[in-house]
Amino acid sequence: PILLYPFWRDRQAGLATPKFFAGAGLAILAALIPVAIWLVPATIQTKGNFVYDLVWNQSAGRVTGHLHNSHGRPFYFYVVLLPIMLIPWIFIPEVWRLKLGARIRGLIDTKSPDLRALRLLSFSFVAVLLVFSAISGKQPHYLVPMLPFATILFGYFMAEIPPARLRNSAFVLLAIFGIGHAAASATSFRREDLMPLAKF
Repeated sequence: PILLYPFWRDRQAGLATPKFFAGAGLAILAALIPVAIWLVPATIQTKGNFVYDLVWNQSAGRVTGHLHNSHGRPFYFYVVLLPIMLIPWIFIPEVWRLKLGARIRGLIDTKSPDLRALRLLSFSFVAVLLVFSAISGKQPHYLVPMLPFATILFGYFMAEIPPARLRNSAFVLLAIFGIGHAAASATSFRREDLMPLAKF
């Protein structure tokens, strides 16, 4: 999101790009101070072995997939998981009736001030998805940082849906998932060995 600032900033009232990047750089440096407080002594005490294991073996090895048990998966792994990540929204009928394409075109045509925030959320979601997809080591829970972006985006467009209609859909979804979980716990979960699924 920081690198994409020129695409989502408010060109009339927002910070100029150089000032924003300068401020972001200072914030990152300030955030590194607590890390340095424990990393520097650890590096000295371990003669650099700790940093090598942490930065190279752990981080670089996980990115390239050379780390043992790094969960290397194909680049499209997260794309396949997107429908699951978007539960429960994709199961709410009112969401499908929102006509998001027309809503977005209307925001663009009217030059709505909300576009800046929507661009930030959208670019952040896509950027995280692309970067994580490029990394060899992948796990489903790595997508958790994307949930706030998706939640706010859906919340913005769902604001026009009457709460009563959402409440009815929520009760139906909870009932379906609750019954399904209870049935699976009483039948297949008891018969099947779930250890391979846990290792996945």
